[in-house]
Amino acid sequence: MRKIKVKPTTNLLSLALMLMCNAYANTEPPDLGASDSQCRATYALDDGTLSIPCVKVLNPVEGPQFYAAELQQIPDTEPLQFSVTQTAENNEVNQDDSCVATYLVESGEFQLPCVDRVNLSGEVESADMVFKTISADSSNLSWFVVEETSFSSQLRRYTKAIRKSCPSSSNYKGSQNWANLTDYGYANPLDNFVGMNQTGTFFTNPKTGYSYGTHLGTDYGVKNLAGANVYSICDGSITSESVDYTANRTSKGRDKYKSYFNSRVIVRCDSSNASFLAIYGHVDNALSHGKRVSKGDKIAEIAKAYWCAKFDQQKNCLDPRRDEDNDHLHFGIKVGSSVYGNLPSDWGFGIAPANASYRSVINNGFRDPMNYLCENAISSASGSTDIKLSSSIQISPHPIVQGSPVTVKVNITNNGSRNFVGNFAAAIHSSSGRFVGDIGRKNNQTIRAGKTEDFTFYKSNVTWAPGSYQLQIKYESQSAGIKWDPIPSSSYYYTNPVNVQIQAGKVDTKASQYIDKCIAKYRNYFGSKRGNQYTCDTNYYCQNTTGGSLGKITQIRIHKTLANRNFYYYGYGNWWYASLSYCD
Repeated sequence: MRKIKVKPTTNLLSLALMLMCNAYANTEPPDLGASDSQCRATYALDDGTLSIPCVKVLNPVEGPQFYAAELQQIPDTEPLQFSVTQTAENNEVNQDDSCVATYLVESGEFQLPCVDRVNLSGEVESADMVFKTISADSSNLSWFVVEETSFSSQLRRYTKAIRKSCPSSSNYKGSQNWANLTDYGYANPLDNFVGMNQTGTFFTNPKTGYSYGTHLGTDYGVKNLAGANVYSICDGSITSESVDYTANRTSKGRDKYKSYFNSRVIVRCDSSNASFLAIYGHVDNALSHGKRVSKGDKIAEIAKAYWCAKFDQQKNCLDPRRDEDNDHLHFGIKVGSSVYGNLPSDWGFGIAPANASYRSVINNGFRDPMNYLCENAISSASGSTDIKLSSSIQISPHPIVQGSPVTVKVNITNNGSRNFVGNFAAAIHSSSGRFVGDIGRKNNQTIRAGKTEDFTFYKSNVTWAPGSYQLQIKYESQSAGIKWDPIPSSSYYYTNPVNVQIQAGKVDTKASQYIDKCIAKYRNYFGSKRGNQYTCDTNYYCQNTTGGSLGKITQIRIHKTLANRNFYYYGYGNWWYASLSYCD
């Protein structure tokens, strides 16, 4: 990995001095239009780095200049503090990008409009941040401090001790790897893995140190590593996306250069805590699709590395040259059932385009291997889980309004000694406890032993009839023998279930008036109204009915704009329609 060269200009010195400032974090999310920006900053909780790809330095004397910067959180500080670790020129910044960070040298203000906070599970939340310079005679001229806000409170929940217990590949950037996968219940992928050179880091790109594109894994190697055994880190099976171009170069029609870069073996890991794909790139003599493997089994060998001295117009390598110094294993982790399924066409198993953002890498399923395996350790499989509700249940709005959305938020803690894997739901029950329906579910969720997770459940359109109900937070786990039980509370302050009210939404349009007309005119078919009118199928108003003595019709719906001048009704096991003129 190439190192960033720092240009010692006045503005860069000012940027370094600025980073001893007070930071005021505003948790309002940025404009959604900025979600695909190449200039989004990334705050990674696993190692405390704040990477800012685009910084515009405004100095009234020298004019605007553009840089990339990397900051590091100072451990064990309260409130949160950071320092500058790297800066580099970046002359490819799109000045119209709304996510460009701005440092105003004259006022000392540093504005970061788009910051993605990446938690220890790889989930991304967004915010903006503003830093203010402190006086020049401060003794902490290389630090800045984050003022207490709800955003920094969320960061503080993940202590430096947690980060140290779960390293990321950036902990060993450009140096030797000292993480041992056996500590997490997995096998190491190579002999002498601990202490081996880490030659490439997860999510590095041309702006921060990787020459080919955005890197989707971690590289480990030494000179002349070719022929070394590669081992499965887990029990699992070889997937159909594995291709050994190196061993089958002639039949696959690949030159030595392309064969080396595209050969891979992929193992679907059957972990008790998570299901994921382990990706091994630049391999030779790999096992074929469908083979079952056990943790520690040999699955391939390291292939000989090549570089290309000459390409033809079709980008085939005409002059491949042996590159002993580059013999290495590309090791990646992807969450999901497929490596290539739903990936953009210009992404590969190990490289994404240079402008790929951290958000897009995470959204496409790729994870920092070291951090992910630590977070999903299987060495703690013994013991038991102890799931508790650890906050009050927040419902918005309350009362719940028929025909409108509802959001439920709650914190859930695993007080046990074993990681919990299972499903969670926020559900509506009748006052007597009978299940009515789900507000939302979260399936295949992991809560590590001793950890707390925030859950949000959402339903876009409430269709249940007005009245009194219970709202339950429930969980299910086959391994724990739990079948949709209410989650016990950790304190008498937290009630589960809670009583809720659903009230009728106000619907007063010409379409809704026709609903009343039709029901009144054909009472023997519709019976009485059940609840109030609500929005269904986006474009329709709906009304449930009890079903009359003749037709047993239980629902009527009418288009909000009276399109086609028809009304639709459900009876005799099917949907039917008739002209609205029959209801006049």
